[in-house]
Amino acid sequence: NNLYLPKIVNGTLDRGEKVKTEIKITNVSSVSARAFLNFFDSSGRPFDLDLELIGGRNNLQQNNTAGEYTLNLGPEENFILRTRGDFAVREGWAKISSYNYLAVTEVIQKFSADSDLLSSVSLFPGSIATSAALMNIDLNYNSNQPVDVSLLLTNVRNNQAKINLVLINEGGTMQGWRWITVNVSGWAQAIYNFSELFPDCKHFRGNLYILSSAVSLVVTAKQKITSENGVIELDLPIFSF
Repeated sequence: NNLYLPKIVNGTLDRGEKVKTEIKITNVSSVSARAFLNFFDSSGRPFDLDLELIGGRNNLQQNNTAGEYTLNLGPEENFILRTRGDFAVREGWAKISSYNYLAVTEVIQKFSADSDLLSSVSLFPGSIATSAALMNIDLNYNSNQPVDVSLLLTNVRNNQAKINLVLINEGGTMQGWRWITVNVSGWAQAIYNFSELFPDCKHFRGNLYILSSAVSLVVTAKQKITSENGVIELDLPIFSF
């Protein structure tokens, strides 16, 4: 089983503030598990990170290849891994592989030069659409407040990904569909707004099916609500099957 984290950020900003990525991995089974972690930069090359293990046993092993780690977990055990925020800021992504059932959450954090936490943003939930993913969409939040959904599609392999988006409303009727092609040059991302993909579905409520020809398509989404105080963004869970 492979799980992809679409964004890893690490490094020190000009004013001494540090940006770190924190990953929590939980073994949700009743037997011991092993996780293999591979980190890559934005060009697809190995991303050599210095990770610290927070809490639990020191059971994180750095492999001989740059950017590769092995983590052993006991039954129902969890660990938090965090980058150290050293050197210039760099971005990348990660692949976590395991033969066991693992739960993973990811947070990007910014610390002051005195190590005080300034802000954090969660980049999960996310999912791998190996054949199809299902996302619930409700654009009827409030008729007086414009509501939209931003969809981020990331193809992590060097092959063209063709994605079919199908809308099924809450009554079970297909209300629209679109084909999208994500061309790849190493690591490619494309952002689409629901209002642009389906301009005739301003008050849609139902499910968006995401079907992909790529076995390694990362899908993340946010619901955006425009209010008097600005734009509010909410993470949308995506389920893979």
